[in-house]
Amino acid sequence: MSRKYEHRIEYLKENKEDKNHEHHQSKKKSNSRNRTPKELKKAYSDFQKKLEKSKKIW
Repeated sequence: MSRKYEHRIEYLKENKEDKNHEHHQSKKKSNSRNRTPKELKKAYSDFQKKLEKSKKIW
C-alpha cells in the first residue's frame, strides 16, 4: 500500500466504527420506547399519581 492512501484507509476505518456506534445508539433508543404492557401500566399509573398531586397543589 502506498503512503498516499494510508490516511484515507485510517479515515474509512474510523468512519465505519462511528456509523456502527450511531446505529447501536439508535437501536437502544427505539428499544426504550417499545415498553411491555406491564411497563406501560406502571408508567400510566405513575403519570396518574403525578396528575393527582399537581391537582392538589392547585
